[in-house]
Amino acid sequence: PMGSTLSRMLRIGLQARTLDDIQTVLPVVLDKNVTCKDETAGHPLRIAWSDDCGDLPLSAATKKCFASFRQNVAIEHALDPMQTHDFDFDLARRCFIKLFYGALAATLPPPVVLIEKYILRNRFLNSRLKDYLQAENELAACARQLEELFDRFDCLIVPVTATPAFLHQKPDKTRGVQPIYTSFLVDGKKTSYATANLGYTTPFCTAHPVIAMPIGKSEEGLPIGVQVVCGYHREHKLLAVVRQLQALTGS
Repeated sequence: PMGSTLSRMLRIGLQARTLDDIQTVLPVVLDKNVTCKDETAGHPLRIAWSDDCGDLPLSAATKKCFASFRQNVAIEHALDPMQTHDFDFDLARRCFIKLFYGALAATLPPPVVLIEKYILRNRFLNSRLKDYLQAENELAACARQLEELFDRFDCLIVPVTATPAFLHQKPDKTRGVQPIYTSFLVDGKKTSYATANLGYTTPFCTAHPVIAMPIGKSEEGLPIGVQVVCGYHREHKLLAVVRQLQALTGS
């Protein structure tokens, strides 16, 4: 699917060994008209955090590692758990689904859309412009919520997935354009593959800058990470924040 909204939501990020590698690339990808200054110097970081992003499942290993990470960070910085009214994670996830499948429906021939909806019972595929525009308005509301959060905090920190690193699965089958996966296990409990492995990242379909950084490993040696999110046009601030966090945790 194409379009300005989808191009902001579905974007391949940089995969780098170090922050210095990212720093080297930033001048190429950033708007040169946006001024950058160090907003983190001279005061402890004000950090908002959530370990479930709206009641999502989280493995015990990830929860323990994240708690230890916060304990180390709290030695020098101020951490506050997010409140329910700070950001509507569920609304952001619904927006992602509506916009993705709405854009997908626009690229399919009308007969295929009818078959998907009424024969294959694809409840996500929706080609109605009214619903798509409503979802864009809801996405804008989510973006405003995050910007209001970043008026009070330097960054937001949340898990990357519900478990430590996992093997990506192929769909067990497809129903039309809809991939079907078996349930995913989080500490032995079944949850949907999409919820466990996309639920923590889809809320940031608002195009806010994000860096995923490692914070530890499970007993099996699998990496565990968190996402660090900052406000619009704060890429340099995001790098400065992550540098401070890495210095404290040794990650």
